[in-house]
Amino acid sequence: MDAIAQVTGERPFFPRAPKAARAQEIHDEDGGAYSLRALGRCPRDGSIDPSSPPSPTISMALHLIHGPLASEWLSAPGGRIAALTKNPQPPGKIADQLFLVSLGRLPSADERRRAIEALGAEATPERVEDLLWSLLASTEFSMNH
Repeated sequence: MDAIAQVTGERPFFPRAPKAARAQEIHDEDGGAYSLRALGRCPRDGSIDPSSPPSPTISMALHLIHGPLASEWLSAPGGRIAALTKNPQPPGKIADQLFLVSLGRLPSADERRRAIEALGAEATPERVEDLLWSLLASTEFSMNH
């Protein structure tokens, strides 16, 4: 959840811990945030075992499709997409920025070509949202974060 919030430029809200800015600051199981329950969180036992990453769940997939991430975080007025689309930029530059912020790397030549194609000549907020959502829903994002 913290990684998604950082990428989208949104601040998650935790009803039982309203002053917390990140999920890692929550001391109980979920801080009252359904998003944290749906997306999961790292174990609090101090173990860091990369050999067994958590398996995706149906609730996680549905949350990525229909939860606040899709309906609010991507289109937030003060979020990353609003900042990227405020002033017209070439689609290639937007694609590069989204790949860097979400996957920590530039797109391959083929990924860049497909991203530019998806964004079209005019990178509307809706098209940029779709591209960023696809990156956040990717296996690469979930395995790296």
